[in-house]
Amino acid sequence: MFAGFFTNRDSIPDWIAWMEYLSPMKYYYEIVITNEYEGQGFDPNPVDYYFNFEMGVKMSFIILIIMTITLRVLGFFALKVLLKTLEWLINVLILNNLILFMKIIWSNFNNKN
Repeated sequence: MFAGFFTNRDSIPDWIAWMEYLSPMKYYYEIVITNEYEGQGFDPNPVDYYFNFEMGVKMSFIILIIMTITLRVLGFFALKVLLKTLEWLINVLILNNLILFMKIIWSNFNNKN
């Protein structure tokens, strides 16, 4: 919705318009449209007149690279935290199973005597 496929930036309310900058599709769309129509001799230039793009191909590409790296780093740290939580949970479960196993063995040992 915020990439510019369905609505122009000017038609989105101001209180929610900032979300377009979080969408990677906005930058892909700007790269494709700018690459396709910029410098083709259209009057008026559709990139400026219809789409209201402000960054250009190079800046959009740089932002996409930064977003990719940032999301990968955040995902890495989120998985590390999740792994520590899962390790703790697995250790607790293993310890509980070990304690239960020891109780069963101990009760069987006491029942034989």
